[in-house]
Amino acid sequence: MSAARQRPPLLPERQWSSSYVSYWSPMQGGDRMTSGHVWYDYGRGVYRIDGVLNPWDEQAHGHLLWKSEINQFGAGECHTWAVAYDVPGEAAPTYRARPLAYERTKSPGSLVPCDVLVRHEAVFVGTEQVLGFEAEGWRYERPEGRGPVTYYFRAGTRHLLRMVNGDPRLHAAIRDFPTFSEQPIPDTVFQPHPWAAR
Repeated sequence: MSAARQRPPLLPERQWSSSYVSYWSPMQGGDRMTSGHVWYDYGRGVYRIDGVLNPWDEQAHGHLLWKSEINQFGAGECHTWAVAYDVPGEAAPTYRARPLAYERTKSPGSLVPCDVLVRHEAVFVGTEQVLGFEAEGWRYERPEGRGPVTYYFRAGTRHLLRMVNGDPRLHAAIRDFPTFSEQPIPDTVFQPHPWAAR
């Protein structure tokens, strides 16, 4: 094993962003594929995620849920706004959009720290093709028996291609990042939505 593969990679220290595709392996009853976008700025202590929640039980809740979350983990605040899309039925044969109340809550902290793999002492698990690239896999075990998490980076880079939560042979949540970028993120991305002033 090369020296580089003895040390887990860091995510870009400053910032990164990407669209994402969220799905399951294997797909089971009630599982769905969704997509969204994520922006991360470690210097400013903030990230934003926009997308339809997955997992989400559409039948149990009676609607799908799109959510935009600006988590200012550096300042300890989280700003959330969402739109519920009611399940079509006989009375309303199409999805009906219902904007929900804006919420400002305490931040739960950073979802994906820059050094997440170092913190959890991830180990190299080999290479495979991911989104058309040779990718290096790094895995760690979540506490309390919650199973493995595997990150796949484009070989020799810090570009994240895929995250796998769980064992794909049993049932795992997968999130692909097909447009990973380290380009500067505009300040406006992290400004609260106009709903916050309503």
